[in-house]
Amino acid sequence: MILAVAALAALGACGTETLPPTNTPGPTAAVVTTPSVVTTPSVVTTVPTVTTAPVVTTAPVVTGTIVTTPGTVAVVPGSGTSVAIVPTRLNSAEVLSLIAGNTASGVSADGQPYYVKFRRDGELTFHEGSNYQDTGTWHVTADGQLCSSLAHSNAGLQQCYSLYRSGNGYVYERPDGHPVGSFEVSPGV
Repeated sequence: MILAVAALAALGACGTETLPPTNTPGPTAAVVTTPSVVTTPSVVTTVPTVTTAPVVTTAPVVTGTIVTTPGTVAVVPGSGTSVAIVPTRLNSAEVLSLIAGNTASGVSADGQPYYVKFRRDGELTFHEGSNYQDTGTWHVTADGQLCSSLAHSNAGLQQCYSLYRSGNGYVYERPDGHPVGSFEVSPGV
């Protein structure tokens, strides 16, 4: 302890006037001044503090305009204003709560308005455009996919989709990750 105090006192006695004229100060770091308790009250120690941010790896940043809320927002450090918004996939309880006893509506790939009434008993009614109507069944899988089969469309084969929150509505995609469309939900059937 006495040796440390003596070293501090010797450093305190050094001034910048003893530096050679060619010596220039190095890069400035964040500095925290902490008074030291020593036998000579006029000695103050300056301790440089350097703070670094942890390295964060993230998924690739999506370019373009994405509007979706709520969701997970991933900000890539050092990327300026780039923000990747990752839509939130619904789990099985959320899909069931969203769909059961309600009506989903949207616009089909060919531009026709549609709506689907999801009854709580697992039956559904599908309407597209002004003339097409079909009936079928629906259920939600343990991993959160909404599956349905219609009596006349796709020869009655079951189709399953993952659902995601997107702004005030929802989007759905096939199991291969290909986006299919968006829809909104209205209460009641």
